[in-house]
Amino acid sequence: MKLRCPDCKRELSKDQIFKTLSGEVFTKYKMRVLELEVALDEEKIFCPQPDCKGIIKGKKGKKECYPCEECKMKICFFCRSVEHRGRSCEQNRSKLYKELNIGKGFSYCP
Repeated sequence: MKLRCPDCKRELSKDQIFKTLSGEVFTKYKMRVLELEVALDEEKIFCPQPDCKGIIKGKKGKKECYPCEECKMKICFFCRSVEHRGRSCEQNRSKLYKELNIGKGFSYCP
């Protein structure tokens, strides 16, 4: 994320921006920078676990599990689900779908 001085048009460094911002604005800016960095890096994703803002580093397209830097939960980098040993991503998705619908009154398509 490139920001420029409104007067001289020079690009500001992250350090210059961080020194200028304070409190809530600083926290929001830092989060947006991190979101952009993760979005642009094909080998990083945010942890899908609720209340975790950790980052998982993996290999794009690989059906392998990697631990979150924060919560240490192993996540499948391909389908972004909790580790599902012995099941393919599709089998795991089907299992989760069925579990979600148990007792909800949903019917399954034939």
